[in-house]
Amino acid sequence: MGADMAGTRGRLGPDDNDFLLNDWRPPEQKKPKNRRRGPDFWVQVLTYVSIGGWALFLVTLAVLDAARPETETFFHRLMETAPPQGWNQSLKHTVYGLVALCQGVSLWGIWANRKRMRRKTDKVRWSIVGLALASLGLAAVLLKINS
Repeated sequence: MGADMAGTRGRLGPDDNDFLLNDWRPPEQKKPKNRRRGPDFWVQVLTYVSIGGWALFLVTLAVLDAARPETETFFHRLMETAPPQGWNQSLKHTVYGLVALCQGVSLWGIWANRKRMRRKTDKVRWSIVGLALASLGLAAVLLKINS
């Protein structure tokens, strides 16, 4: 052994193809190229369903506010008149239909989201689940008021 080899004994360099050290490493696998160009059709549909469902829920709340009985105000007492009593029946039936439509939209969105969950990046749309719970709660309040 020469003087130049004496200092390198027992040390391995990064380019060393030693069988015992390289055998334990897993083989390098090439990752597939990500060719997606943003959200696909169904992700966009679920986004629009969520936005549309919440807009429909807000419209339902506005119609419900218009359908409820008027409360007596200062001007009613000043003019010695009584506000109209009872619910506006046609608007109340419209609210029932809108709540049912909200439930249908949210249940369809939950179903479509469950069918769509294939990729690692797919996630549960909690907005659609919240819409289902909110419209269910509004339906329960309407049933309680009606009985």
